[in-house]
Amino acid sequence: MPTMTETTERVVLPGEFLFSTTDSRGVIQSSNAAFERIAAYSKESLHGHPHNILRHPQMPAGVFAMVWELLGAGKVAAAHVLNRAADGSDYWVLATMSPLGDDYLSVRVAPANHEVFDRIKSLYRAALGVETQAAEAGLNRRDVAQVGKQFLVDRLAEMGLPSVEDYMRHLLPDEVLRHAPALSVAESVVAEPGELQRLAAASLETERSLLDLLAALADYVAVAGALDEASHAAANMEEAVRVAAEISSQVSDESPVLGKTGEGVVTQAREVLDVMSRLTACLHACHELSLDLRLSIALAKLHATAVTAFVREMAQPQPDAALRRQITQLTHSLAHTLDQVDATLADIARGLSGVADDIAALDNRASDFQRALHTWRHLVVRFNLSDTYAARLGPIDEQLNKGMGRMRRLREIAAMSRDLAQPVETESVHLTFSRFLALLAASA
Repeated sequence: MPTMTETTERVVLPGEFLFSTTDSRGVIQSSNAAFERIAAYSKESLHGHPHNILRHPQMPAGVFAMVWELLGAGKVAAAHVLNRAADGSDYWVLATMSPLGDDYLSVRVAPANHEVFDRIKSLYRAALGVETQAAEAGLNRRDVAQVGKQFLVDRLAEMGLPSVEDYMRHLLPDEVLRHAPALSVAESVVAEPGELQRLAAASLETERSLLDLLAALADYVAVAGALDEASHAAANMEEAVRVAAEISSQVSDESPVLGKTGEGVVTQAREVLDVMSRLTACLHACHELSLDLRLSIALAKLHATAVTAFVREMAQPQPDAALRRQITQLTHSLAHTLDQVDATLADIARGLSGVADDIAALDNRASDFQRALHTWRHLVVRFNLSDTYAARLGPIDEQLNKGMGRMRRLREIAAMSRDLAQPVETESVHLTFSRFLALLAASA
């Protein structure tokens, strides 16, 4: 297998959208003029052919294994992809791929975050080397792809992204926000007054609404990020309980009263840990939903921006006859995504309400535990056992102090969770999108 080398490169410009649809096997069904120009293929040379005619020999097979696994599960995929044009030149894109009924729709743009892009290119070079070694060892192509995929998964985990989905859920929203400069007025998109200018205005309004919604999700991600606080608090408390249980067991023979009290303290502590476990699971679910939601809205924003660009192309002399159908396909994908957004928002609201309830329960149980522990500590002194266990009581206090310190932060998270559990306003997105769909139908 080849290694990455420098070669002639084509450049996808900011604001260009490479569009295509394929069937479930990856055979190209439609394409737009920008895709054909960058790829240096005619429509006839693309349509009816597998998308992998653009496959670059220096792209790790593991990337495509990750993408197809997600698409096969009905999920969105996004990745940096190096393609080879018909004339042998190369071009990089940030590719998004999403289900469209039984088929797939793809929109590609220029990578915007160059720091991440450079890291990804370095990662791909390393993955390609691993795949080359696997091929030389006699593995077949499918197994080579799996080796490459596992290498990429492992390296992403080292970067703090525990799954391929996490990588994509962080990648696409960041790229979309970087692709979102101040939106133009409709007159600058389509100069001639008329139905296309009205379409452009409605499309721009949809873009603005989606961009506002994407920005509003920052608080959701911040609250869901409290998962670390809850996990650390649970770890601190668990260590304190473990040591306290050991001491309680040891002193029960010397002092049945102290042993009995210690058992009660441990029981209360385990109740605290049960609530913490439930809270951690709830926060994890909210975190996953929040990232899914950001990905969905980012994809919707990208598709809406592509629609605006295609409306602009329709106003040019001799526009591509396929543009209207491509806009319709993008709007179908948008409609499906917006339905998912509403459902996910409702799930997150329920989850955040549960987070607030669990934190309140945790606060009460933790207070009861602290009082019981305080009583137990006094009994340790009263029975003249403090010197014997002094070295072990210190770590209990340390872990408890850390855990209770994190409880203060969790109380703040509870207040934010209750606020965010209120219904999110998505009506403006639906209204602007519905207006666009009505104008599009009227202009047919």
